[in-house]
Amino acid sequence: MDKELTDGDLPVIGVCENVRYGSVHQDRTTDPVAFVILGEKYASWGDRLDILNVRLAQNSNKVELRHQIEDKLREMNGDAEVTVRFLDQQLENLYQEEFRFIRQVLVFSIICLVITLIGVFCLTLFETEYRRKEIGIRKVFGSTEEEILALLSRRYLVLLLISFVMAVPLAWYIGQQWLLSFAERTPIHWWLFPLALMAVGTITLATVVVQSWRTANENPINSIKNE
Repeated sequence: MDKELTDGDLPVIGVCENVRYGSVHQDRTTDPVAFVILGEKYASWGDRLDILNVRLAQNSNKVELRHQIEDKLREMNGDAEVTVRFLDQQLENLYQEEFRFIRQVLVFSIICLVITLIGVFCLTLFETEYRRKEIGIRKVFGSTEEEILALLSRRYLVLLLISFVMAVPLAWYIGQQWLLSFAERTPIHWWLFPLALMAVGTITLATVVVQSWRTANENPINSIKNE
């Protein structure tokens, strides 16, 4: 630091790590980037980006400083048009397609979950009505409400586990293929799948228990009196 890069060259005053100015879809980790104060010595350099990077002080009023920077640049540049953007907003614009894709996945996931819960609710309603007499007889022979609820929920747990086993490889494959479009990508952690199973299982069991609770607590005389 504070030494010339080569003999008679400009001094290096600092090195920044992990600075990204492009999309992570492109592997540009080995591309050199330098911020140079040209001065008179390199005033004749061509092919410039005409970009000025300004670092704002922490806890400063960024909007007000942005207007001040715009005014000062216009003053220095003969009232020419100047565009000032925040770096985080500029980087965010690179990933609009990803944000749109994530929103679509979220919307369709919610739709699928709602359809699934409606199906579970209707199936539970049908099953509890169909097995009312069986449940009444079981209660007469000493079955508790908890045992009845466990009996009605067991079937849905099996279906849920089968669906989970079938969906995990497909979800992992689709996720891997999508991540391949990025030069820098995060791994798909294994704990995401059990977490999803727990979330969906909790919602499903809650739907089954709520619907089955009335039948499990019903007086068995009401369900078997017509026998």
